[in-house]
Amino acid sequence: MTPMKKPYLLLLLLLILSQVVNAQLACPPNFDFELGTTANWRYGGGTCCPIATTPSGPIPGRHGITSAASPVDAYGLFPTLCPEGGNFSFKLGNSNVGAEAESMRYHLRVPGGSKSYSIIFRYAVVLEDPNHDASEQPRFDVKAYDSITGAPVPCAQFSFVASSTLPGFKQSAASSTVYYKPWTMASIDLGSMNGRTVTLDFATGDCALTGHFGYAYVDISCTLFETSSMECRGGLTSLSGPPGFDTYQWWDANFTRLYGSGRVIQTPTPSISTTFAVIVTPYPGFGCPDTLYTVSKAADIKVDARPNDSIICTQYGAQAFTLRANASTSAEGLSYKWYPSTGLSCDDCANPTATMNAKGRYVVVVTDSTQCTATDTLDIDIAPNVQAKIKKPKDTVCQYEDVEFFNDVVHAPGVIYHWSLDTALLKYADTTGRVILNWQSPGKKKVIVRVTNGVCVAYDSVTIYVKPTPLAAFDMKQNACLDEEIEMTPRLADDATYYWTADEQTINDAVYVPKYYLTWSTTGKKRITLSVVGKNGCLQKPYADSIYIHENPVTKIEFANNDRICLGDRITLRVPQGEEYSYSWTPAVYYENNSYHEVVLRAETPMMVSATVTNRWGCSYTDSAYVDAGLCCKIFCPNAFTPNGDGHNDTYRPVNLEYHKLHTFEIANRWGQIIFSTTNPMDRWDGTFKGVPQETGTYYYHIKYLCDDKDLMEEKGNLTLIR
Repeated sequence: MTPMKKPYLLLLLLLILSQVVNAQLACPPNFDFELGTTANWRYGGGTCCPIATTPSGPIPGRHGITSAASPVDAYGLFPTLCPEGGNFSFKLGNSNVGAEAESMRYHLRVPGGSKSYSIIFRYAVVLEDPNHDASEQPRFDVKAYDSITGAPVPCAQFSFVASSTLPGFKQSAASSTVYYKPWTMASIDLGSMNGRTVTLDFATGDCALTGHFGYAYVDISCTLFETSSMECRGGLTSLSGPPGFDTYQWWDANFTRLYGSGRVIQTPTPSISTTFAVIVTPYPGFGCPDTLYTVSKAADIKVDARPNDSIICTQYGAQAFTLRANASTSAEGLSYKWYPSTGLSCDDCANPTATMNAKGRYVVVVTDSTQCTATDTLDIDIAPNVQAKIKKPKDTVCQYEDVEFFNDVVHAPGVIYHWSLDTALLKYADTTGRVILNWQSPGKKKVIVRVTNGVCVAYDSVTIYVKPTPLAAFDMKQNACLDEEIEMTPRLADDATYYWTADEQTINDAVYVPKYYLTWSTTGKKRITLSVVGKNGCLQKPYADSIYIHENPVTKIEFANNDRICLGDRITLRVPQGEEYSYSWTPAVYYENNSYHEVVLRAETPMMVSATVTNRWGCSYTDSAYVDAGLCCKIFCPNAFTPNGDGHNDTYRPVNLEYHKLHTFEIANRWGQIIFSTTNPMDRWDGTFKGVPQETGTYYYHIKYLCDDKDLMEEKGNLTLIR
C-alpha cells in the first residue's frame, strides 16, 4: 500500500468557533477573487514613501487578476497563481519605477459570538533593494484595523521593507538587487473584533527616489483551514504547518506532549482520530503567535479477492467465472485495476468475468480517495476434473469383519485417494481407490473418500451399519506344572453361543461359565480355542491361546559320604543341580546357607531334613532324609554362655558328656588359675569362683574322658563368659 497524499494548506479563511472547530462561514462576495474579477474590493493609487493612496478603482497594470494562464514571476520564477489557492489570485503593483504606490481594501464583518476568528492569507513579494535609507526603500504593507474607530487590530500590522536581510527572502537569479519571497501563508487573529467590521488593507510601494520597484501577490480562500487529514494505517502522518512563519511547535490538543518543531514533522499515524495543535510564530515584527489545529485519522484499506488462489476444474476446455475484489476502506471512494486485462470483461471494475483455458495469475490494485492502495493476487488454474463415487458391498457388516470399498470411477494414473474412515482400521489400500476396512466398535459409520489429481478435488461418502460381534476371549496362565490345577476365566459375551476345543480336555458348555479348572498330566504345549456366535449371526475370528506344561524338577537328597555322623559334625548334603533352579533346605537354622544345591549341615541333634527344588516356571518338588547323629567319641563344647540368671544358658558344660566316663573337667582363667574342676559329668560351671561371679571374658576348658571305656580322650579349647 502506498501512503495517501497530504492535502496542502491552502490560502484560507479560518473560522474556529469555541465549540465547533469545523464550522463553515459564508464567503463574503468575491473575497477570494474566485469571480475572476476585481469586484467588491476597493482600490487606490498614489506615491511612496510613505505609502499614500487615494481611491481610484482598479488601475490597469497595477491592479490585476492572475490565473493558470499567467506566466511565472520574472524574478522569483514562482507561479503567479497561488499553487494551493483557487482558480484566481491578485497582483498588486508591478516592476515599473517612479515612486508609485498601490492599495486594495476589503471591509469584513466579524461574526458576533465568535471567540476565535482568524484570517489566513497567502502572499508573495518581490522587492528591489537600492540600499537607500529604510524610509525610502520599496515595501509591502498589510494592516487590519477597526473600520469605525481606526484602532489597529493587535499583531495585524505587517510591513516588509526591501533589504537583503529580510527573513524568508531569497536573492533573485535574474537580478542581484532583487529579493523575493515565494508564496507564504500568514494569519491575522480577529478574535478581539467580535461583532465588529474590520478593514483589511494590502499596499505596495516603490522607492521614494523613483528608481526601484516593489510589488506583491495576494490570494485568499473562503475554504476552512484543513482541520483533518487521513494517512494510511501503519505508516507515518506528515503534519505540515502553513509556510512563512519563523517557528513551529506541534503539540497534542491538551498541550501536554510536544511532538516536534519545524514546519513539517512526521509521527506514526494514530490508530484513532487525534487532534494536533501547532503554534506558529511569525518572524519578529511581522505579527503575533497563533495556534492552528488539525485532526489526523488512519485510513485503513483492505482487499480480499475471490476466488482465493483457486483451481477451476472442468472437462470442457475454457471456463468463465467471476473475479471479486472484496475491498473496504475507512476513507471514501474505491477504484479498481486488474492486471493483466487479457480474458477479462473489464479491467477497472470490482467484479470482472474471466475466461481461461490455462493456468494464469491476476493482480488487483484497489485505491481509495486518500490514495492508499491495497493489492491482492489470484493464482487460477484450469485442470481436468476428478470424480468420487464409493461402492460398498452391503449395508450391514459385523464388528471385526473385513469390508472392501472402492471408488467406482476409473481415473488415469496419478490420482490420489484419501479415505476418512470413521474409527475404522485400515487393513489394505492401493492406488486404484480400493481399501479394506475393519471396525472394532458397532454402530452407524460414515466413510468419505477425497479424490484429487493434485489440482482438482472431489468427495463422496456412504454410510454402513456395523453389527456388534460378541468377543471371544479368556484368561489363563502361560506356564504351569504337571498335575497343577489351572484356572481359566472366559469373558462374558451376552446372548452368544460358546464353542470350545482344548488339547487333552473336554469342554461341552455352550453357555457362559465364569471359571474352569484344568489339569494336565503330560508336558508340552496345550492349545485352547474359543468361538462365540451372536444371535445376529456375527462370529468373531476364533480366539486361541496356549499354555505350556512343564515337568517338576528331580529332587533327591544325597550325603557327601556314608561315614558315621556324630553329634557336632558338619556334613555335606546335595541335590541334583539344574538350570535356573532355586533351592530351599529346612530346618534353615542348622545350615550356613540353605539356598544352594549343596549345603553344609551342623548335626547338633538327630533330625529330619528336607530340600525343595523349584524351576523357573514355579514347578517344585521336595525330598526328605533323616540325619542319625550319634554321640561317637567326640564331645561338643559350646563356645559361650550367659550366667545372668534369666534361666537360659546360665551354666556351662560339654554337650553329651553324660554319655561318657569323665576323668576330669577343668576351667581356668586367663592367668592359668583353675577356677572350676569336677569328675562328675553332670556338674556345670555357674560362672563363679568361691562364690564370686567372674568377669566377662575368655576362659579355657580342659576335658579328659574315656571313649567306649577304652581310650582316654582329651579336649581343649576356649569359651566366652558374657554377662
